[in-house]
Amino acid sequence: MVDEQLLSYIKNELKSRCKLGLLSNAGPRSYKMEDGVGEEGWGLFDDKVLSYEVGLVKPDPEIYRLAASRLGVKPDECVFVDDGEHNVLAAEEVGMRGVVYRDFESFRRDLDKMFQEERDLI
Repeated sequence: MVDEQLLSYIKNELKSRCKLGLLSNAGPRSYKMEDGVGEEGWGLFDDKVLSYEVGLVKPDPEIYRLAASRLGVKPDECVFVDDGEHNVLAAEEVGMRGVVYRDFESFRRDLDKMFQEERDLI
């Protein structure tokens, strides 16, 4: 099921602000159906790390490092979002900031707060 609010936020607000990567443990048949953005949303991502293609799965620390590397950034420059708290904790272990996705409104608040904190440091 496509999350229209999430797709709109990615397209209209996040895409112009930062690089976007998708990291999924889904298999080759199901990954497009499980990501919450549908066919249209796939084009919004600068890179996609799919576990079945790279031979790694979340929460292996190497998959997070690989995702950052493929985007050309350091882990501490990444915000990792996932609905599994254990996956977010694993991303934080490699230096990423993390957000557990529970619902769109709290996700947006958390990201906006991170962006504001980053601007305050500059």
